Amino acid sequence: MFVENYKIVALIYDHMMAEIDYDAWSLYIKEIKKKNKIKTGLSLEIACGSGKIAEVLQNSIENLYVSDKSLSMLKIIKSNNIPKICFDMNFLPFKNQFSFIYSTFDSINYILDKSQLKKFFESIDKI
Repeated sequence: MFVENYKIVALIYDHMMAEIDYDAWSLYIKEIKKKNKIKTGLSLEIACGSGKIAEVLQNSIENLYVSDKSLSMLKIIKSNNIPKICFDMNFLPFKNQFSFIYSTFDSINYILDKSQLKKFFESIDKI
């Protein structure tokens, strides 16, 4: 049911988030990546929404993949150059390793159970 709600939210999401300074957030993410000396490898944005940050970062972060639980949200991403993966962040479907993983805004707040939050961070650590 929750994912179905985003079919409607996807239609107005960019309007709701119009005040967000995506350039500033993107600069912040690049600074974190640089500070941690991550230069190569796969990168993943978890819960990307409409992909606005990824659209700014796509030319400066190589091998960037985006993900969201809502297929409706992924479908509104304008760039066709960014690989999109639909999955629930509570169940990471990956076996490969990522050099850099980030998630912005309040996405992690959707994990309400402490044991599930612990499992999420352990899953992130594995990939």
